[in-house]
Amino acid sequence: MKEAWQCTNTTQLIDSPWLQVSQNSYSLPDGRKVPEYYIVKRQDSAICVCRVGNDVLLVRQYRPGIDRVTLCHPGGRLEADDASPVHGALRELLEETGLTPDKVHELGAYAQIPAVETGRIHIFIVDCSRSSAGTARLDETEDLSVELLPLSKLEAAIANGDMDCVACVAASYAVLFRNREIVL
Repeated sequence: MKEAWQCTNTTQLIDSPWLQVSQNSYSLPDGRKVPEYYIVKRQDSAICVCRVGNDVLLVRQYRPGIDRVTLCHPGGRLEADDASPVHGALRELLEETGLTPDKVHELGAYAQIPAVETGRIHIFIVDCSRSSAGTARLDETEDLSVELLPLSKLEAAIANGDMDCVACVAASYAVLFRNREIVL
């Protein structure tokens, strides 16, 4: 088993509600020093892979970090008043799509970029019906459209770059794999 690095110094560079960045120094187990290493601290996030029959419900929206419009699963940052990750995930689903799920299955929580980020993403598969649709309540900066895509076309959306988020891609493959397991 590999040993943990020992943090010898931390300097907070950014401290905002959305993002914290620190510059750390480390001592490695073999004695070498890493004088400058940056850690990004973020709130955990959650996404819902929303199945509606044989379709998957996606949101198309602009993402400033990659400066383009992309397909994503509904989701977002967990908030302090979310009772749990599943509550945060379902809040985001309702806000972005107006849907309330019939069934919820937790896939787990995973680090997105564990070398430099602290936040984890909680992934849920939710089954919804068109009849459960209410009114979306978007945040003031959200401008998105909701799309139904046949589950059979999800891999193509990933392959052609329409979906460009590692967490959404991983969640998509988890659902595709599960569906293949059930069929076989």
